[in-house]
Parts: sequence; structure tokens; C-alpha cells
Amino acid sequence: MARTPVNGPAPLRRTLKHMGTTMRYAFACSDLDALSESMDRNGFAVACDVLDAAEIAMLSDDVRKTLDPNGDVTLAGGNRYCTDYAERSPGLLTLLEHERWRRVYDHLLGTSDLVIHRSAAIVRAPGDGGMGWHTDRGEWTGVFDANSALNRLDIPNGMWFYLTGCRPSHGGLAVIAGSHKLDYRAPAGYTLSEDRARFHPAGQPDEPLPMEVPGAVGIECGPGDLLMFADRTFHAARPNREQIVRLSCAMIMRPDQPEFTVPWGATPSARAFAAGLPPRLQRYARGYTGIDHAWRPEPTAVAAG
Repeated sequence: MARTPVNGPAPLRRTLKHMGTTMRYAFACSDLDALSESMDRNGFAVACDVLDAAEIAMLSDDVRKTLDPNGDVTLAGGNRYCTDYAERSPGLLTLLEHERWRRVYDHLLGTSDLVIHRSAAIVRAPGDGGMGWHTDRGEWTGVFDANSALNRLDIPNGMWFYLTGCRPSHGGLAVIAGSHKLDYRAPAGYTLSEDRARFHPAGQPDEPLPMEVPGAVGIECGPGDLLMFADRTFHAARPNREQIVRLSCAMIMRPDQPEFTVPWGATPSARAFAAGLPPRLQRYARGYTGIDHAWRPEPTAVAAG
């Protein structure tokens, strides 16, 4: 029996008018060349219907158990994050052997020899204000915290499932098309920060940025779609104006070679996680580092860049 998509007919769903032309960013998860071309050209893409309904429910349950075990996030408001989510979510690890997810990932990275790089889950309560424009990988002058130590590879840094759907009213993701390119310049009237990690209105470095800036694209996709963006793509999260908690999760992979190291080596929980995996999955944890948010470089290392 053919698998029934949970999000509607993929090829017809998401095109938009952008900069006077029609941009298509969502494709069937089997249309690998189109997905790669969109990532290369625009810095983002959506692979449709990667997950089925049972898989969406499984991952959603894991996010709730990890970040909202008492069901009180709506009362507390705001958001909650987990940045070592693979260590806590059995459901997320099923992606390692998930045919559709792996087919997309292997094609994007050009190899099937992949290992876990990092992972995350987020819940955004109704009324959460979202997150402003930023890129995960600016042109750093040095490694200054755990995130900058991890975010220095030429791989997609966003591989998200928005498990309750991605839409502007529900804390949806917005991206700036083409902002992943090394020659990207800030929109007219705006200035890039020195490290190219953020931008601001020209002459007003402390002025908040609006969501609607030139080049911005508000992504819409369903709960079983894989939302992907490049390491340098500028992105932001809109406020959650619905009375539904927004759930999302991601696992980022990297090629097994060349070897990748971080200053803290591996966290104790990362070592325990790798050792506790079933034998057939342990190869995916080769070189797994976890994330040590307390790590900071020695002052002399900062000065040296």
C-alpha cells in the first residue's frame, strides 16, 4: 500500500513571489537534485513528507517529555531549548536508519559515511516572542564559545522538523534568500556586523530589526516536512500567536572524515551516550562531542584569534 502524505500534495504546495519572480522551495523528498539546487541557489529548501503520521507523533512525544514533562510550558510562557537532544530522544535516533531522511542527507553531503554532529529541540509557548535575525555561522575571528566551536563546517546547520507545522502565525521560520553566499551584502538600508553574524539598520546598531526585511521569505511547511537551511543562511523565528505549543527538533550530521575536534574533547554525557548506543548505531557516534556551554577559551587564545 502506498504511503499517504500527511501534509497534502507536495509538488503543488509552496511557491511564492519573491523579488518579482516565482521561487519554489519545497519539493518531494525523492527530488534530490531539486533540493540540492535550492540549497545551493537560495540557502534553504523543504523536503516534503519525510515523516509519516506515526513518526510525527513519536517525535512530538519525545520533545514534550524532554522539554515539557509537566505540561506547564503554556502557563510559564516563553520557550525552552535542549541542545544535546540526541542524547535524550530515542525517537530522534530512529532517523539514523530512516530511509527517506537518510536519502536526503546522504545526497546533500555527498556521502553515506555520516556521524552525529549536534542536535536540538525547541518548544515555543503561545505568546512567545520568537527570535531575531541571525546566522549560525558568521565570519568569526576566533572560537569564543561552544556554539562557535561547533558551527564552523560547510554543512547544513538547519535540518528541522516543525512537528506542529511551520507557518507565520505559529512561530514559523523566516529566512533571507541568498544570504548563505560569501558575497552576501546586507539589504539596502542595513549594515552587517563586523563578524557578519547579524545586521542592523544603517547607523542604528541598537535598533531592533523588523521581521519584514528585503529578501525575507516566510516558510510554510507541514509537520512531516524537513526544513533545511545552510550554515550561513540568515534566519529568524516569528512570534507564536496561536494557542498551540510549537514543537520542533533537529539532528545535524557531518561526514565522518576529516576528523572534527572541539576544545573540550567530549562531554561526559556525550561519552556515556556513545557507549550506550546499540552496536549497530555506535558508528554514528564516532567523534561525537556533545556541547559544553560552560566552555570558554583562555584569554590569551581570544587575543590570538
